Amino acid sequence: MAVTPSTLGPYVLSRALETSGLTLADVTVVPMPLGEMAGALRRSEVEAAAFFPPFSEYSLRAGLARKLFDSSRIPGEIFDVLVVDPRIAEQHREELVLLLRTWQAAHDLADRDPDQADAVMAARERISVAQFRAAEQGLVYPRLVEQVPLLQAQGVLERNLAAVQQVQQALGLVNPGAPLPRVDDRPLREALRNPAP
Repeated sequence: MAVTPSTLGPYVLSRALETSGLTLADVTVVPMPLGEMAGALRRSEVEAAAFFPPFSEYSLRAGLARKLFDSSRIPGEIFDVLVVDPRIAEQHREELVLLLRTWQAAHDLADRDPDQADAVMAARERISVAQFRAAEQGLVYPRLVEQVPLLQAQGVLERNLAAVQQVQQALGLVNPGAPLPRVDDRPLREALRNPAP
């Protein structure tokens, strides 16, 4: 199984295996950059890969792979998060808050004019609008206000980070007892307190 250790690939792989009554010990994990997985599948260097769009789309379209499992089978477990060094977060708090507001404004614009937004984002990814929309299928972008409960102490995000860390420890990617990243909702709350005009 090809996985990129620095992504959620190992975690998704572990959850996919669980649905078949298997564990990570039942497969050979091959660390590999996402961009190399399609070629490795084509050359039969690996039998499967844990990857995501746009990297997986080529393999599916070219008939190199078929989808066996995706994160829609584990709703609420996969998050993309903004990670900031704590010192940078303190030193550049205004910029961080502005970034959060800008993120929300971009999503508001996409809600108002999805055709324009999808065209811009598809061009950025160098894929067609149809391919971009297919890749976005099932993704949820919670508004800033909806993210507040996700970031609470002992909340969903903290629990998910602990689950991901457990898989990383099983693969020897992190040492047992390594501290979990701290979840900090202060910039988010500040962005919500003083929304942009």
